[in-house]
Amino acid sequence: MIIRRAMSEDAPLLTKLRERSMGHWGHSREWSEINLGKVRIPAESLYSNEYIFILVKADLPLGFYKFFHSKTENSTELVDLYVDIGHLLQGCGTRLWDDAVTRSRKLGAQRMIIISDPNASEFYVKKRAVPAGEKSSPLSPDCMLPKFEFNL
Repeated sequence: MIIRRAMSEDAPLLTKLRERSMGHWGHSREWSEINLGKVRIPAESLYSNEYIFILVKADLPLGFYKFFHSKTENSTELVDLYVDIGHLLQGCGTRLWDDAVTRSRKLGAQRMIIISDPNASEFYVKKRAVPAGEKSSPLSPDCMLPKFEFNL
């Protein structure tokens, strides 16, 4: 398994992986219909100021994460970390987390802000991230998502 920078041709596979992962969390049918249709990873975003890294094995994506770096705030914001449902509880999430932390530190960030799916909160608490309120979902403004902070 390796972690590499995502390329534009990865976008369709990562979109499907994200949709499968979100569906696994047992969101209501209404929530899924509203939000899963809106979830996309545009190919052009893979080369903007976003950082998207993918965990692959034999050229198949097992998971990925996306974060933004803010030099002015000395922080990164982890907005996505998804593991394909066939690879849950096999250490893939931890490998992605560790890589995001390492890359954030290399960029000079002092802290990482995490916007989490409510069902993934326990994962971030286990990684010693501290609850820091909530943030409205970009997909559904009425939905509040847990926010965490992690000192790098």
